[in-house]
Amino acid sequence: MTAAPAWRARARAVGQRVTAAARLRPGTGPHVPLPATSPWRARTSALRERVMASHRRYTRANGDALAGSLTYALLVGTAPAVLLAGSLAGRAGAGADGVRRTVDGLAAALLPAAAPAAGRLPTVAPHWRPLLVLALGWSVVRTTRALRTGIRAVCGQNAGSGNPVRDAARDLAGAAVLCLAGGAVAVVVAAGGPALTVPALWALFSAVLWLAPHRAPGRPRPAAIAGPALAAALACRLLALAADPYLAATAELHGDLYHRAGPLIGLLVWGSLCARALLRAASWAATANTPEGARS
Repeated sequence: MTAAPAWRARARAVGQRVTAAARLRPGTGPHVPLPATSPWRARTSALRERVMASHRRYTRANGDALAGSLTYALLVGTAPAVLLAGSLAGRAGAGADGVRRTVDGLAAALLPAAAPAAGRLPTVAPHWRPLLVLALGWSVVRTTRALRTGIRAVCGQNAGSGNPVRDAARDLAGAAVLCLAGGAVAVVVAAGGPALTVPALWALFSAVLWLAPHRAPGRPRPAAIAGPALAAALACRLLALAADPYLAATAELHGDLYHRAGPLIGLLVWGSLCARALLRAASWAATANTPEGARS
């Protein structure tokens, strides 16, 4: 037998390389079966991918800083709210005890048990009430702005529309809606007690997650909101229950370090954790909009 010509050997080598490259490209070349993957392993992989995508969204948007901004806005609004409640309780006269009992019931259902009692509400002169109403309204607008900025950021959206007049009008409308929603939650919890705390917060967080984002890519679908909102509501309630023994055990230490502001410091830490839980829920709901394999 005579040896094959050199050109035929080179052509055979080129053909082998082309065939090997075709096998590496999907949709070309002969079918190469892949190893079978069990359904639970596929679901676990998809869940891990979504968890990592949600975490990347949260960290890319600086979620902890946004939660701190929301906590600060709530702190700023606490002073006029407490002073106004004390002023109204003083005006109620014989009904002041009823007002204080209502406030105590709301605090017991929504806040850690170590929160300051309503029986120590300060009283202010009546001529300060209009100023307190204005201060409370301004604080609610600030809280609304911090809330929508945080949720839009973790959803991958811009904080505003680029039109400051339109954004200011939307913030005012959002503040009004937030006041109505907060009032509804207060009425439900005051009437039903702590048993209705989680359902009331669930409804409130669902409304926030749906209304805060722009009607643009990144907004969570309605079907993807209920689960994260319920998880955030449960987290807030569990954090309130877990804060009770901690604040009780550290009351003396907080008193030595912060004096009369000790309970307020504990409430700030609790509020910051609740704000983080809500923003984490928003980032999780937003990942439902992205197909698997394309989440970022």
